[in-house]
Amino acid sequence: YSDFFEADYKQRAKAGRLSNGGTEYIRQQLDLIRNHPERLSFSAKLAEIRAAFPGVTVAPLLYERSGMVRGNVVDDFLSRIGTPLAEEVSAGAVSNPSQSRAASEAFGVISRALGRKKSRQLRRIFVDDPVMVRRNDVLEPDERAWLDEFVAKQDTAFQQEFFPDRPELFTPTKLSDEDKMFRRDTPEEN
Repeated sequence: YSDFFEADYKQRAKAGRLSNGGTEYIRQQLDLIRNHPERLSFSAKLAEIRAAFPGVTVAPLLYERSGMVRGNVVDDFLSRIGTPLAEEVSAGAVSNPSQSRAASEAFGVISRALGRKKSRQLRRIFVDDPVMVRRNDVLEPDERAWLDEFVAKQDTAFQQEFFPDRPELFTPTKLSDEDKMFRRDTPEEN
């Protein structure tokens, strides 16, 4: 849940679609989830699908690279629909590196000023630098732990129905020592 929250935030930031800046937006979204957990709950989405399409068979898949063909979502999808995969495998490079919160927000400014196409072109040539590429820099560690635990409780029935052999629906994100120290809006952030 926290990884999805982070990815959603960065996508909105890069597209220049944050209604409020940074920390204020994050806190508002966490409050919305606290008051309306169904916003992020798979159990709630499953109930909506079943109400809209009675009798439908739902077959969810978890987005965890460790369980995907070659650890890649595209290869995994292609193999599931029976498409032969190319023999060549990338040299281990991440296909879509996570840009930092600061970089995502900066590209949002570029998107608003020069357009999304130009921003996307610039993102493709960005420098591989810790200021530009970073994960786990949207939620602070206590927010991440709270969000994952809170929403997981909402999805107990979903987990039991579809993934009864898993001890938890999602494997918790392992934070590095640096990630554990992360605090937004501090000089150390960048």
